[in-house]
Amino acid sequence: MQKFLTASLVAAGMIFALPFSAAQAKDRAVPVKKEHARYVSKSKAAPARSSVEQSAGDQIATAGHVSSLYQCDLGDKLTIYRNAADSSYVNLRWRNKLYHLSRQKTTTGAERYENRDDGLVLISIPTKSMLFDSKKGRQLANECRNHEQTRRMASRK
Repeated sequence: MQKFLTASLVAAGMIFALPFSAAQAKDRAVPVKKEHARYVSKSKAAPARSSVEQSAGDQIATAGHVSSLYQCDLGDKLTIYRNAADSSYVNLRWRNKLYHLSRQKTTTGAERYENRDDGLVLISIPTKSMLFDSKKGRQLANECRNHEQTRRMASRK
């Protein structure tokens, strides 16, 4: 008798849960309206920089820095520009954009650099580096190694 009651309660729960889950699925299928873009008056809008100005700005941002090209899984590439005199930041070139990342303190010994405006987080350990998007909560690049790290990994095998 007790098994029959348990089975009937489970069946009743499924019967009532099915319409509820179907209603939720319909709610998810409804397209979400996009928010309207805010209009900025022409007097307040910043002038767009030309590609010549952008490349000149990039050269200034990377002048006096040592660059390292990192090859990542899935064919991704990133370049890290380090200033030997100041380890409090790095400049990162990722997908043709240059980002300034500030060093964050860690207890593990890993190097952690972050750009809070863009949500980029770079974590470097002796064997590899990883790039994350903290705003979207996902990994952008993994198993990134420069020439020195690649050579060390090959000598281990």
